[in-house]
Amino acid sequence: MGALSILHKEGPMTAYALMRAFAESGAGYYRSRASSVYPLVARLTESGLVVGEAVTGRADKSYRLSPAGSAELKAWVSPPFAPEDFVCGLDLFRARAHSIDLLAPDEQEAFFHSVSDGLEELLEKLEELVRAYRAKGDEVYVVASMGAVFETRARLQWVRFARESLGAARE
Repeated sequence: MGALSILHKEGPMTAYALMRAFAESGAGYYRSRASSVYPLVARLTESGLVVGEAVTGRADKSYRLSPAGSAELKAWVSPPFAPEDFVCGLDLFRARAHSIDLLAPDEQEAFFHSVSDGLEELLEKLEELVRAYRAKGDEVYVVASMGAVFETRARLQWVRFARESLGAARE
């Protein structure tokens, strides 16, 4: 649905521009090389959710959301939501923490330090993204992006909690 959402918001674009929009969004749910965005666009085209149109003087196509794609996106955004939609997001560091007892105390500290530094860096990027959307007057993207800001802040809080809890358990 991310591709449909980008095409809805940004309008027609090439497959390469779509891949760049994913990369610049800060969403993190689509990490890809150019070689995998083309099959995605092909599947969306085959299913009738997007329409590809030739661009004069260019070999590539410009893709836009079809009426069926708009309807599919609207249905995805609209309640009711499926029970399986209410889950915790994938957090690879939280998943790794299940086995942190394999690490010596100094290695655990290095783990938490590295995770904290990475999340702080991510938070800075997300806050910059929000500022850019706000400067463009795009409140819909501001609101959506703030979800990622709040999530990252919560992850940092979890890192502090885990570091303190495991440090106290060692003492």
